[in-house]
Amino acid sequence: MIEFRGVTAGGFHAASFALGPSESCRLLLETETDLTLFLRLLVGTAHPIEGSVLLFGREPAVIPESEALALFARLGLVWPAGGFVSNLKTWENILLPIWYHGDTQAGRREGEVIDLLGRIGMEPDRIPVFLRALPGTLPAQEQRILGVTRAMMQDAEVMIYAGLFEGLAGASRMRLLEETTRHQARRAGRASLYVAASPQGLPDPFDGSSLRQNADGGIAPWP
Repeated sequence: MIEFRGVTAGGFHAASFALGPSESCRLLLETETDLTLFLRLLVGTAHPIEGSVLLFGREPAVIPESEALALFARLGLVWPAGGFVSNLKTWENILLPIWYHGDTQAGRREGEVIDLLGRIGMEPDRIPVFLRALPGTLPAQEQRILGVTRAMMQDAEVMIYAGLFEGLAGASRMRLLEETTRHQARRAGRASLYVAASPQGLPDPFDGSSLRQNADGGIAPWP
């Protein structure tokens, strides 16, 4: 589903790893710069100097534009800095990727969104305020919740959570890990990748495989 084959770019040197169907993996990178580059390589806005990056067997950096929409509809990505449309309300930001990928019934999924927000830990009386707010007015933790909710509503085959747990306290961390684990189980073959530039940004404890970028720029088992 995701594969790095001998990738050299930025802080990566001959880096290789693979994430297959139904797998769960956490990946610790050396710097925030490497984290940003890693995500850009995955979505094709950066090219490796050597090696190749594959998403569902295709190279995002060279895929024809006519085929890109269908490919990225299969990927749910929680960006570390949000990636929201600042002049759209939270509810509209949640629905935007679903609309974009052709779900004409997206506007009828409010109950599903409210249930998800409750499971993540948002108080019921806060949810209507949250859904009407602009993303930039939300506290950092609620922006994180917005990113997770938006990505999960796509029902994608691969979920990537970038820096998801950074700065969160114990109870909030556990609720998010429980929900991301449940979300993976809701679709047969769904894979999850947690990636961050610090251990605090990754789930712990963790039942899946653990990898890290080493000082030489490769990717190896961790710890």
